[in-house]
Amino acid sequence: MRLQRNVLIVDADPERRLSLVEATRDGVTSVTPVGRIAANGRGIDFDIYDAIVLGFGRSGKDNAKMIEEIAASLESLSAKLVFFAPHPEALEQLIGLKPQLADVARAENLDQLALLMSATVPRDDHT
Repeated sequence: MRLQRNVLIVDADPERRLSLVEATRDGVTSVTPVGRIAANGRGIDFDIYDAIVLGFGRSGKDNAKMIEEIAASLESLSAKLVFFAPHPEALEQLIGLKPQLADVARAENLDQLALLMSATVPRDDHT
C-alpha cells in the first residue's frame, strides 16, 4: 500500500506559488496551493498535511501576517513547516520578532526546497 503524501503551499505571490508547487511534486500525492491562510484557512485542516511550505517574500508586513494566521497552531505545526525564503533578510527580521521560528527548516532556492521536502515528507517502506 502506498503512503498518501499531502503538502500545503502558502504563498501570496501566484508565480512563486506555482514554482513551489512544481518543486514539491516529486513523491507527493497531493499539493494544495493557497494564497493566504486567512482567506482559505477556516476550512483548512492542518493535520492532514505531511508538510506545510510557507513562501516568504520581501514584505515584512505580509510575512508577519502569514505567521500570525497560523500562530495558534504554530507549536503543533513546527515539525511540518518548511520556510521558502529567497530573500532571507525578510525571514531573519521575522525570526527576530518570533525566536521560536529559528529552528524551522528553510530553503533559499527551489533545489534546497526539493531536498528538504524529500527529508520532511514520509516515504513508502518499499521505495
